[in-house]
Amino acid sequence: MFDDAPVHLYDRSDRKRGTRKRFSTDPTLPGKRFDSRKPVYVLTSKDTFSAAENFAYTLQQLGRATIVGEPTRGGNHGAFGKPVTPHLVAYVATISTINAVSKSDWGQGVKPDLAAPAADALDAALAESRKALSGRR
Repeated sequence: MFDDAPVHLYDRSDRKRGTRKRFSTDPTLPGKRFDSRKPVYVLTSKDTFSAAENFAYTLQQLGRATIVGEPTRGGNHGAFGKPVTPHLVAYVATISTINAVSKSDWGQGVKPDLAAPAADALDAALAESRKALSGRR
């Protein structure tokens, strides 16, 4: 999906530990590359959450994929739990992901480039890809 140069994807910031880690592609990994000029479509729904949202949002912000379907739920902030009573645990968000392009996150959910009900997202993506391949876009 990316060429030979490393691409900065996002940073993960952890307030509890006071750390920040940079995540980038690794062009040294062995194997055949998926040409960066090939179109990519990622299907989303209201059930798409957390790591799947990070994947969709990162590719969208890099201009590397067209997101098709429904807005996602917005699960960006990692948390740690602290027991308050034997039956109650308080979770405090301390980890956030900061996209390299937008300098923000998908906390409000990933908005699709091409909106469609989840049940119709594959058909919408196929129709869009056919248009793109035929040059009628």
